[in-house]
Amino acid sequence: MPFRMSHPKVRWYPDPGVHAFIGAQLPPELVPFGSMKYTRLRRIEDSYNLTPGPPIDSVRWTLRPIQKEMAAELVASLQAWNHAVLSADTGVGKTLAAIAAARVFLADVPAAKVLVVVDRPAAITIRSWAAAIAGVGDGGLDWLVSSPDQLERLLGPRGGVRESFDLVIADETQNFRHPSERTELLKKVAEFSKGQVPIVSVTATLGHNPSEYLLLAPLLAAVRGEQLSQWRDVGRRLIALGHPLVPNRFSPGDYTWSDAAREDATLQQRSTGQVQRWLASARPPAIVHRAAPWGPPHVRAIGVDLDGAQFAEYQQEWREFRRVNGIARTRGDGQAGRAALTRFRQKASFLRVSHTVGLALSQVQKGRQVVISVEHVTTGADPIAEAIEAAGIACSRIYGDHDAAEERVAFQLGRKPVCVVSKTSAISLHANEEMPDGRRASSAPRIGLMHQPRYSGIAAQQVIGRTHRDGQASPWFLLFARGTIEEEAAQIMVEHALNATASAGASTRAWGRVAGLFGIQWLSDNDDEL
Repeated sequence: MPFRMSHPKVRWYPDPGVHAFIGAQLPPELVPFGSMKYTRLRRIEDSYNLTPGPPIDSVRWTLRPIQKEMAAELVASLQAWNHAVLSADTGVGKTLAAIAAARVFLADVPAAKVLVVVDRPAAITIRSWAAAIAGVGDGGLDWLVSSPDQLERLLGPRGGVRESFDLVIADETQNFRHPSERTELLKKVAEFSKGQVPIVSVTATLGHNPSEYLLLAPLLAAVRGEQLSQWRDVGRRLIALGHPLVPNRFSPGDYTWSDAAREDATLQQRSTGQVQRWLASARPPAIVHRAAPWGPPHVRAIGVDLDGAQFAEYQQEWREFRRVNGIARTRGDGQAGRAALTRFRQKASFLRVSHTVGLALSQVQKGRQVVISVEHVTTGADPIAEAIEAAGIACSRIYGDHDAAEERVAFQLGRKPVCVVSKTSAISLHANEEMPDGRRASSAPRIGLMHQPRYSGIAAQQVIGRTHRDGQASPWFLLFARGTIEEEAAQIMVEHALNATASAGASTRAWGRVAGLFGIQWLSDNDDEL
């Protein structure tokens, strides 16, 4: 049940570690909180009951030819390398292809168990994957869909594996690109130290640079014919192989581009392209990629000029902050300097809220639905949503404590034509979406506004994929304030987005068009060197 919510007939049971109602049927007020098939709570519930709980009410989904092709190639990669990377463009159907591949790969394994690790928010992503499994058919496999936060429950008191799986599907693999606690948990569950459970890594954006492919360490070792011990530190191994990387002094265990690569983005592209070729040229290929048949997204950068009063306000606060803290405006300022950059990115975006709102309202008047992507709540999400509603337009709020699932449906059905969202992945906002319950989203074209440029190119690429997916083309506008720290953030984001896109073997044309605006050199998709 939700935090701080109670019910007189629900008790906490410490042994399985759950709140539970004991009775023949859930009271109506508890039905929304009942367990769902393919989840940890349902597994616990079924272990106590004589009959399994109810199935998921989902429409049957038929795989398209492109999804069947991807599934077949995944199976071949798993059989050859014990690992496969599924890096198709967002919205092509990676989820269905991964489910189909698991069914074929484990068809002859009795009582096979599959773990699917999904992205946050779990309330949306777990339900989405569970509905997809039911829609395709579970093939008689024992599926468990889990968020990264639940992985620890799969380990014993001393960190040993409590339950072994026959296949792990890591959705949005880029979430495990840093040596964090959840990355180490997934490595333990996948039993890296014992030769690794077969893994399907699913993502449209592997990382900003090849050192971030942490989950792919066993695969990289295998395709190069090397020992896994050589790849336990992916970044160190790549440096030894001549890649332009250096340890990240602000984040122990991470690596970043060398100074030479920062000055010349083509060095970054060559490095990313070389690692991508290792995977793609293996026989059979260890990476499966399909471009979106509806083409790459159209991305346009729009620099907004603050008026005199706004720019003076921005500059005054910047000067005052530097005077008090003695911090220079550089990338290498350390923790305090980075806090300053974040603060002034927010300040710049707050000063141009009216520009974004005006653009959104004009698109609504043209019959379009608008998705506004933000990173921060108080300086972006709240003032934009409030201004939209003050203009008489209903606005979905997919951020903070708002009910993400309910707000998403309101936008998708057209009841709220504008959506302000901080979520970057694992959520669908495209036109004509076929929902698990059989309903279809509205057919109004989607327009995306990236209100706050992020330093993460992965986040930028994922944001665009919320609407440009499943056959629906959706243009996006990257907005920033000229002459402020936002302009630098936008440039860094475009560089990172180029690398993140190239890492998956995808076309960089969408971001290549924008790169010229910021003076970024980038080789074309057809360059012979690649």
